[in-house]
Amino acid sequence: MIDYLNFYYFLYLALGFVLLIGLYFLLRNKSKKTATIVLFSLLFGSFVLNFVKLYSDYYQQWMPWAIRTITPENICAVSVLAFPWLFLSKVKILKDYMFYMNLWWTWSNAYSR
Repeated sequence: MIDYLNFYYFLYLALGFVLLIGLYFLLRNKSKKTATIVLFSLLFGSFVLNFVKLYSDYYQQWMPWAIRTITPENICAVSVLAFPWLFLSKVKILKDYMFYMNLWWTWSNAYSR
């Protein structure tokens, strides 16, 4: 069971907010190319981390079940696998899809117990 409203819950929430504000101030006066490289680096880092996590001891003890955590069967893995490539596309509606799906997944996960 997930323990809501503990210290780490608020810590990660605060870190996310600080990262968001920090990236805004870091990238607001930079070129579009620089902003794209930074944001794609974050997306690609999560893509790589999605596969590298299988080498941790926690996931090693749950093999082969742990492989399900990196496949599209896991809804969070769908965004990690698809969003770096959608971000690079020239189609604006795909970027809108990224925003609205993340918004929906965030709110649905935050309130599902």
